[in-house]
Amino acid sequence: GLGGNYSVACGDFGVNANIGGYTEFALSEKYKGWKLNIGTRLNNKNFAWINTNTNVSLLFLDIPLLFAYDFSINSQKNIRLEFGPYYSQYIAGALFSQGTNIGSAFYKGYYTPCNVGIMLGGGIWHNDFYFGANLDFIFDLAGEDAFPAFYMTAGYRF
Repeated sequence: GLGGNYSVACGDFGVNANIGGYTEFALSEKYKGWKLNIGTRLNNKNFAWINTNTNVSLLFLDIPLLFAYDFSINSQKNIRLEFGPYYSQYIAGALFSQGTNIGSAFYKGYYTPCNVGIMLGGGIWHNDFYFGANLDFIFDLAGEDAFPAFYMTAGYRF
């Protein structure tokens, strides 16, 4: 997926890129539209502090637990709505000032190594191809920052 994020503390927009994979389970024989998705997503977030030459690049491993409902349009198309929490583990990151790496994103305690988030999204399935959008909110458990992020996603179901 590709998207944009906004950091409350930084006050400026940045660019995201992620790649992930999910395993999907049917939740009920009676209500066939309900699904549970568990997976992993490698997520890179970049943003800058407003009116400065300082920016940050953060790499997270996200583990979402998503509940989804598929509305059948016809035998080839479904509209999907999904929501759920996710755990996010900080893997790496750096602070840059005027293009020069000035240290780890842990510099002066800016970020904690683990965070939690909420994901809301939807899209359309056409045969086994998926096109959608997600709105994520990740919360720094130290209370320092929040990272709302908007993603456009495309995928294929094997």
